[in-house]
Amino acid sequence: MELRSSDSCARVVFRPECGGTVESLVLEAGGEPVEVMCPHPGRVADDPPAGGCYDPTFAGRFLWPFNDRIPGGRYAFAGDSYQLPVNDTETGDAIHGALYNRALTVEHEPRSSSVILHGALEASELPGYPFALAVTIRLRMEPDSLFLAMSTTNIGARTAPIAFGWHPYFTLPGCESVDAMRLRTNAAHFIPVDDRLLPTGGPVPAAGTVLESFVGSGAASTPIGDRVFDVAVCGMGEPVIAELATATHRLVIRQSQAFVYQQWYTPPSRAAIAIEPVTAATDSFNRVETGRRLLAAGETVVGAVSVTLSQ
Repeated sequence: MELRSSDSCARVVFRPECGGTVESLVLEAGGEPVEVMCPHPGRVADDPPAGGCYDPTFAGRFLWPFNDRIPGGRYAFAGDSYQLPVNDTETGDAIHGALYNRALTVEHEPRSSSVILHGALEASELPGYPFALAVTIRLRMEPDSLFLAMSTTNIGARTAPIAFGWHPYFTLPGCESVDAMRLRTNAAHFIPVDDRLLPTGGPVPAAGTVLESFVGSGAASTPIGDRVFDVAVCGMGEPVIAELATATHRLVIRQSQAFVYQQWYTPPSRAAIAIEPVTAATDSFNRVETGRRLLAAGETVVGAVSVTLSQ
């Protein structure tokens, strides 16, 4: 399904049958259409054609009711232990929730370049998650920007652990690899991890690490180069902003405070970089220090993000 800006060539292509997955985002710069998303960053020439809703890279997927991984799919909450379905066979973990293979309903807003997607999860519909939630995703297009808001409401009677986000992979014209792109963020802290990429504690300063050169307030000036990222950065209360840039284009990703973290990931293909607005870092259902959020009955939380292209 396609949503277009009413007065430009900008458009977003999304799949309601796959949890709203965003497959393409074309924005306008200098009057020309520019594709800024990579739909299959993990594929190589001899891969089979993509099909269905599952993609091991989770490109463009919305992550809900948890994001990132829960080791072994096991977590404890309110004195009870739970087992989620394992969907990462390589690690034996539960990863990125259960929205990617669920159909959402579409509500078109009259006389506007926006749509609203609706979904719900009944208590115990997802094994190991005995909580009832509703999710809403609103997409709005402007010539140079996509505005996205994702909200979840506890529609059950029990307080629920919750984490959510979006998993886009970005690229820019003329970049066959992320190596040539420059990256900057205002997020001066990150979550340290072990060899399994599991957190070893809460946020720590980026100063003195490889991330330090990417932190600043000016224009993006540090090339990604051959660096490999799989890290959650955070602004410690400040809304996180990231900028990707080349000599000709600048892409800015801004997220609201509800999206506490921003996960960076470079796939082995290095065809794009994932810059993911998320409410929590890895294993948050088991770790308060990585952003676990509790949603009381009737409570709603909303995360917003904008993606803006310029020259």
